[in-house]
Amino acid sequence: MINFKKTITVLILIVSLTSFGQNDWKNQKLKANPKTMKNIVYNIVENFGAIKRTGVVKGVNFTYNELGYVLTQENYGQNAQPINQLHIIYDPLNRITSKNLSDKNGKLINRVNYKYNQRNKPTYESIYKADGSLASRMVYTYNKKKGETSKSHKF
Repeated sequence: MINFKKTITVLILIVSLTSFGQNDWKNQKLKANPKTMKNIVYNIVENFGAIKRTGVVKGVNFTYNELGYVLTQENYGQNAQPINQLHIIYDPLNRITSKNLSDKNGKLINRVNYKYNQRNKPTYESIYKADGSLASRMVYTYNKKKGETSKSHKF
């Protein structure tokens, strides 16, 4: 019984260490833990040494959960006009289970679902159209001896 408890403790420690520091805050090199972040690219003009903004070229707004993973990404284009929105859903192990892409009005464009094996490696990536029909599916297989990954598309 004690060996079983030690094994469970070691497994929890390994999972915790592999996921430690791997959130979107770290990937985007943010020093704080913000709830939202806005990244805007402006068109600028220099006139006699003075720099003046003439408009927005593009922009992205990110919303994060309390663990630092992106929940929503809103993309903007010329003059800050909305382009689309990406909503990301996670499972309790902070693995992405679904990404929903919507247009500027919130109408679903497509949905990507992810499935994982017991080793937290992806096994399926399924892309669905707005009407719910399957557009494509990526299947991941792993070579047990070398740890290599191969991908194949299925439609």
